[in-house]
Amino acid sequence: MLAKRLATVGVLATTALLAVPTAAQADTIRSLSWHLDYLKIPQAHTISQGEGVIVAVIDSGVDATHPDLQGQVLPGKGIGPDTTPDGRTDPDGHGTAMAGLIVGRGGGDEHVLGVAPRAKVLPIALGRSGTSEGTAQGIRWAADHGAHVISISLGGQAEATADERAAAEYAMAKGSLVVAASGNKDQGDTRVTSLGRVPGVLTVGGISRSGAMWSGSVSGPEVAVVAPGASIVSTDRRSATGYGSSSGTSNAAAIVSGQAALIRAKFPTAAPASVINRIVRTVKDVGRPGRDDSSGFGIIDPVTSLTAAIPDVGVNPLSTQPVKTQAAAKSAPKEPQIGVSIKWRIMGPLLAGVVLLVALVLFVLVRANRRARRRQLAQRALIPPGYGPSAR
Repeated sequence: MLAKRLATVGVLATTALLAVPTAAQADTIRSLSWHLDYLKIPQAHTISQGEGVIVAVIDSGVDATHPDLQGQVLPGKGIGPDTTPDGRTDPDGHGTAMAGLIVGRGGGDEHVLGVAPRAKVLPIALGRSGTSEGTAQGIRWAADHGAHVISISLGGQAEATADERAAAEYAMAKGSLVVAASGNKDQGDTRVTSLGRVPGVLTVGGISRSGAMWSGSVSGPEVAVVAPGASIVSTDRRSATGYGSSSGTSNAAAIVSGQAALIRAKFPTAAPASVINRIVRTVKDVGRPGRDDSSGFGIIDPVTSLTAAIPDVGVNPLSTQPVKTQAAAKSAPKEPQIGVSIKWRIMGPLLAGVVLLVALVLFVLVRANRRARRRQLAQRALIPPGYGPSAR
């Protein structure tokens, strides 16, 4: 099965690339990067910038020579005949765009700033002929080489192969958080991508600048959260300027991968399950109340995910029953604690029995006292005046 890259392969090749701004132009790379302000990324950067976190990007490779990515790209892995051994070239451009969204260095208005600029990218290049076997191999390689987060913005419409499913489960068991794009309708996707349907994988859909769902985002019960996906500016080595704009759930998945890196840096001992728990419990609910197939639990909120009091969990919430977001938890009735319920079932009958016993004893004592009083009065009536106990 061919692994299809989602969003930018066709879009960047056909849309107008960003021109170098002149003094008369107001737009800059930074001002066009609407997702940064929408998600309050500058505020999040005062708390965490992804220090020490490795994000594997399984894609077309990453151009490590791009000015905004220099020093950000670790030696990775090339899988397939049209890749370099370390994955640090990118003839397609898609992987470089994803890397820019995650670890772009910034440095001014004419540079791409990533969500986690102090994290590092580990490129796994599948080349133009990427297959499910190559994807599975790349996932395992990333997990074995220290990836805290594995970002996958590609996939197919068939069910995940046994190799892909086993590789994703292997990576999650080794402590890697796996993020996948949900898919794009304009590329013919009608259901969530194969890897996005693997239980435990954090599957991401896309929204537009208005905060509404992006029309091309694929829906499905596996969608966990949504993030900006439409008209996103990032690094593109193929263009004359080095930058381009695209739309797709690829972008959204890369942005969420950056958010996961921020959380891992802020909470270095948190397991992937707890990182996912923070992401899904701190979203902004949109659409129908509660979770839905289009927006999942809601729109990500990086700042709140870094600051809210969210409990650690031992089980990935996406591999079991759906969880409540903070907003839903506030409005939902409180559920009884399991421990309290069990104790009441045991103690309740015992307490009821004690109360009944006390009442019975009191009843017997009262009746006995009344009988004794009546006998005493009857005996006094038989004693002649002047005899017996003196009157009081």
